[in-house]
Amino acid sequence: MTELIAIGGSIGTAIFVSIGGALINAGPGSLLVAWILYSCIIGLVNNCMAEMATYMPVSASFIRHAGHWVDDAFGFMAGWNFFFYEAILIPFEIVALNLVLTFWRDDIPVAAVCCACIVAYGYVTLLHISLRSN
Repeated sequence: MTELIAIGGSIGTAIFVSIGGALINAGPGSLLVAWILYSCIIGLVNNCMAEMATYMPVSASFIRHAGHWVDDAFGFMAGWNFFFYEAILIPFEIVALNLVLTFWRDDIPVAAVCCACIVAYGYVTLLHISLRSN
């Protein structure tokens, strides 16, 4: 199962957006080697998290593990680091979606895609909150 999570984590929006410059400069062979090395590191991290979760199961995420295994302050900062990562990831995903859509069609308005994504994120958040309260 962790291997599938590693593969899913290494194939993302960057494969469609950020990889173009590296493909032009380095070529497909070195890009494949870099992707394999990156996937191996992701797989190792996921295996380490699985080992910690089976050794000491807790009812929380990896932030709780960071606080328990290293220090409470480290867990606190890991939580804030993950929050900032997710907060920056949402605009990146919207920009990446616009880049992919404008590559295929030029007549799609960028503002409409941004508004649709923001509405979709808000709807999913409200749906998640309402499901948790029940």
